[in-house]
This record gives sequence, C-alpha cells and structure tokens, in this order.
Amino acid sequence: MGILRNNLVVVFFLLAISGCNKEINERTSEQKIVKISNSYVMTELRDDVSDYKVFVHDDGDTWIVSYHLPPGRTGGGPIVQIDKETGTIVGAYKGGQ
Repeated sequence: MGILRNNLVVVFFLLAISGCNKEINERTSEQKIVKISNSYVMTELRDDVSDYKVFVHDDGDTWIVSYHLPPGRTGGGPIVQIDKETGTIVGAYKGGQ
C-alpha cells in the first residue's frame, strides 16, 4: 500500500510540473507571437503599437492578434493573423478604415 501511495505522489508531482511547463510555454509562445505581430505592424502597416492594448486569440491553426485603442480614441487598430506552425503572417489589415 505504501508503494502505491508513493507512486501516486510521484505521478501527481509530475503532472503538476508538466502543467506549469505548459503554462510557461503558452505564455512564451504568446510573447513570441506578439513580437512577430508588433514587428509586422510597425514595418509593413507603419503603425506605432505603443498606444494599443494587445490581445491574442487562439483561432485554431492561427493566432489572431488585435490591437485596441485606449478609451476616448476613435478608429480601430490593426489585426494580424499568424500561422501557428510556421509563425508567418497570413493576413493583416488596419481596423477603422
């Protein structure tokens, strides 16, 4: 009985660690996606991203990165679609046009 309990503790510990790693990997991936998107927006769409609040949405095979203006500002921000597998931009446009 003691061996089974010890094994269950080890399994639980390993599952807990793997869950933490997944969260860290997802956050790192999101940071990379935002960096790719910011670079594209600044160079190709010629827009300064510093005023925007950035949101990343998992859309299946792609990430959707949307930029929202602060309250009180009119217009819309860029929206960028990035392929998850390759990290390449598959679509982008400036909102509010």
